[in-house]
Amino acid sequence: AIMKLQSSIMLALATFTQYAAADIPAHCLYNTTIGSWTFHLGSNDHDNSLSCDSFTVDDAVDTAEITLTAPSTATITYPSGSTVDGFFTLVYDQGFEVQVDGKKYWAFFDYETSESGDVVSHCGQTSAGWYHDAGILPGRWGCYIGEHKDAASLDLTYTPKTVPEHIVRPNPEYVERVRETAKSWTVADESYFVGMS
Repeated sequence: AIMKLQSSIMLALATFTQYAAADIPAHCLYNTTIGSWTFHLGSNDHDNSLSCDSFTVDDAVDTAEITLTAPSTATITYPSGSTVDGFFTLVYDQGFEVQVDGKKYWAFFDYETSESGDVVSHCGQTSAGWYHDAGILPGRWGCYIGEHKDAASLDLTYTPKTVPEHIVRPNPEYVERVRETAKSWTVADESYFVGMS
């Protein structure tokens, strides 16, 4: 029974993977993340229900100067010149998390879609994201926007692939070919995936 379930899951994944779409269309690479950033920070006197949808750079009450270096070091530099090292993680090609000096920062890269459907990823700027105390029970939440010192040269334009109207479509011919080769397990038609993403 377990083998049949595993086979059904693998068949469904293999059949429908080509139709998967990204969460957001931003596409920024690791090398565009490396460098010096200014994080424009809003007040951090909120809890985790904070929405940053309307936060802009004009709402900032402070800044943090953060340098990201390979392979994953994040260094915050204070006005006094003192520095503290932490780390950062690129999350796929859509955003990054920085953890340094007791704070965590998370944001997606900024992007826009043109009338022609092309996507311009602003890899030197984030959309409004969140920062908060690091730890098991993070507190003191605030909004921020990150700007890379070389932001103007880090835009990336691409044309996304067209996603079919129905993301998951049945493929009976493929299922039949797999069914013919199966020796120790059976292939089931998992039609309840049709229309899902």
